[in-house]
Amino acid sequence: MTDAATSYESLETRILRGRALGILPEETEDAILEEMDALWRLMTQEERDAANARIQEARRIKAPEHLNLKDVPLVDVPVESSTVDAWMRFAGIWAKDPDWQTFQDEMASFRRSCDAQECSS
Repeated sequence: MTDAATSYESLETRILRGRALGILPEETEDAILEEMDALWRLMTQEERDAANARIQEARRIKAPEHLNLKDVPLVDVPVESSTVDAWMRFAGIWAKDPDWQTFQDEMASFRRSCDAQECSS
């Protein structure tokens, strides 16, 4: 097997797994397909036939367990956590705004008018 065929098969597997898992962004898939297209031109006819047979088999099966997904590594994604509520960083940001009280008064008036409409209907 030539280096082109080996690389092609690796990219092919990446696309099949990504599609099966639903984790392959469209831009990434497009870039991989472009790379595969260039490799295709470097492959022998025998290697192309083998690649076509693999794709036909994958289309026929369409079952994730047949795509060797058990070998897909699980990746821990670090998530920043904080003991402080995420919304607390916004607390008080309008405290010194000169229009804040006007806004509060307008909201209260709006709520009263909504409440009055609900009661009168």
